[in-house]
Amino acid sequence: MKKLPWSELHQGFSAVLSSVNNIETVISYGNVLAEHESITGRAALIDLSHRTRIRVTGHAAAYDFLQRIFTNDIPRP
Repeated sequence: MKKLPWSELHQGFSAVLSSVNNIETVISYGNVLAEHESITGRAALIDLSHRTRIRVTGHAAAYDFLQRIFTNDIPRP
C-alpha cells in the first residue's frame, strides 16, 4: 500500500486510515461532527493526495479545457 506524504502527521491526530485503490487514505479522525464543524466553521486542510492526477498537454486546446473546468482563471503560459 502506498503511504500518504503526511501519514505520520495524520497518525499523530489519531486518524482512522484505510486503503483505497491500494493507496492509504484517511477515513476520519474519530469525531465526524467535530470534523464537520471545523471544516464549515473554521478552517481545514484536506489531504487529497490519494486522488488521481491527470496530465493535460497541448497549448491552446489545453488552456481552453482547463479554463472551462476550473472556477478560477488560469494564467496563460
